[in-house]
Amino acid sequence: MRSTINDLESLAWPLDRLGEAIGTLAHQRGLIPQPLDLPVPPRQLRQGDREAIGRWIEAAADWLDVEAEPVEILYTQADQVARNASPAILRLSGDSESPPRPSFTKITSLSAHLPSIC
Repeated sequence: MRSTINDLESLAWPLDRLGEAIGTLAHQRGLIPQPLDLPVPPRQLRQGDREAIGRWIEAAADWLDVEAEPVEILYTQADQVARNASPAILRLSGDSESPPRPSFTKITSLSAHLPSIC
């Protein structure tokens, strides 16, 4: 299971590029007509405050006129959530770092067997 987590982490978007990930995902899924430049999240979000990051994501989604809904899941639930929540951005736990650095991955589409994660 650890290699699967490492594989997922290699696809991660760092917090500094979270706005880019949100804008790209919204454009790829046809939710906005063209990619838009969202501001870089403030440096204080690097501390990993989940509530503050959630507020920033919701503000970015509001600016793009798309919906953002926070959901907390366990790793074992990721497959089920991915199949039912596409498109989505998932926060990776980052437990291997101290302090943990927030990172994210986006689920863009689904196939019959596996989500396409970028």
